[in-house]
Amino acid sequence: MGAAQDGCREFISLLACICADGTKLPSTLIYKGESHDLLSSWVEDFNEGDQAYFASTKNGWSCDQLGLQWLQKVFEPYTREKAGNRRRLLIVDGHSSHVNLKFIEWADRHRIIIMILPSYSTHRLQPLDVSLFSLLATVYSNQITQLMTDSFGLVSMGKREFWPMFKVAFETAFTDRNIKSGFAKTGIWPYDPDIVWDKISCPELPQKPPL
Repeated sequence: MGAAQDGCREFISLLACICADGTKLPSTLIYKGESHDLLSSWVEDFNEGDQAYFASTKNGWSCDQLGLQWLQKVFEPYTREKAGNRRRLLIVDGHSSHVNLKFIEWADRHRIIIMILPSYSTHRLQPLDVSLFSLLATVYSNQITQLMTDSFGLVSMGKREFWPMFKVAFETAFTDRNIKSGFAKTGIWPYDPDIVWDKISCPELPQKPPL
């Protein structure tokens, strides 16, 4: 599981989660809204068959409450059948929205093991950072560029325009192949810790000759 922002002046945060079998969970998008209400005009182009969850916070970032709701309403139900009677492993970064007592206790009661990645390691250890978020940002930026080109710069980018372009970018980036590639490049699955260890281990310094 990981989070990313769209990079514009007004944050829209993405909570994304992928599985080692190449599947993905529905995206969760957190809009910036002073009243914490999600306006219907922001998702007018959300069509039947689309899968995503939406929320709104004052700053457009995740928080402890939304992190727990994501665990309860997205991760748990979408992975329950796949896991069967086995425990589930959820790998997260160190953001407080999913590293707090309520989040961890609820996960433990539902046989979900939380693994927290070390600080400053997600660029090496998190499949989303390694193979998906950069591509997602590139495709999304191309969508904005095409919108500006087609409208001769006369259309401003707002919350209503975000979902249709994000949907295309998400489906383009979060493919079965790219997801599996992220897990393989981080050595998580197939399990191969040497992939990462070779990149982060320090070379041995040459020994000084005896005096």
